[in-house]
Amino acid sequence: MFEIMVTKQENLDGDQWKAKMHTDESFPGSDIILTNEETNQQIEISLKAVSQDNTEVIERALAKYPDLPIMTTDEAAALYQDHNMVFDSGLLNKELHDITEKNIDELLDGIKPLNENQVVIGGVVVGTVAALWPFVIAYLRGRISKNKLEKVFEHTLGKSGIALASRLSYAIVFGPLFAWYLLARGVKGIVTMAEPESTICLEFMRSENRRF
Repeated sequence: MFEIMVTKQENLDGDQWKAKMHTDESFPGSDIILTNEETNQQIEISLKAVSQDNTEVIERALAKYPDLPIMTTDEAAALYQDHNMVFDSGLLNKELHDITEKNIDELLDGIKPLNENQVVIGGVVVGTVAALWPFVIAYLRGRISKNKLEKVFEHTLGKSGIALASRLSYAIVFGPLFAWYLLARGVKGIVTMAEPESTICLEFMRSENRRF
């Protein structure tokens, strides 16, 4: 989510710098490349979306890649005002976690369907479950409506996504763990849409019991 928003923000700010995410998710160190369209100068940037209480991620990155600039959330960047390799993104950590009715359409524009198990976000192929999970959490927390959740799932998975989104409403009762289980099963096509909810719940409970 942070990579999408930073990339869009940089490419719409009207200056000569353009951002592009790495197509390889496992690319070491950096997450995006900034290119100056006038000089062709390129700068690799590492993105760290963290809160003020979780800056050990930044510390580890600085130790491993001391010459790689880090762009982070404004709250975390405020703690590194004297460090010339850490700077703010203009985005608050709270904003990244607050998918709402107001910004959901903008975020959805950054997700392009590829196939059942993968989508493209800003040119980078990612797992569909990982891409959809923040929207599920937003729904569970009451930040977006069921209609909006269905819109996201339809955009990503087609008409079958509507049924899966509707089925996820049961996660309000069973909690986030069940929601993740149901999302993963649904996206991978293991559970058919016609299967009764009670059967799914029973399978879930049995699988959880086997873990302990």
